[in-house]
Amino acid sequence: MVDEITNEIKKAQIGNKDAMADLVQNNQGLVWSIVKRFKGRGFELEDLYQVGCVGFIKSIKRFD
Repeated sequence: MVDEITNEIKKAQIGNKDAMADLVQNNQGLVWSIVKRFKGRGFELEDLYQVGCVGFIKSIKRFD
């Protein structure tokens, strides 16, 4: 399981858009759980979700 995820991350890092999309899709729950912590602080949840996804993509690209 861990090896599969690691391979998916490596594929995404070299530019495989399908691998990146799969990682983002499979981890939507993680992003939403973090976004919900900021509910009621003056920001739209959908905007925070987009920022969270961008941050998640950046973390994939920088994963070592």
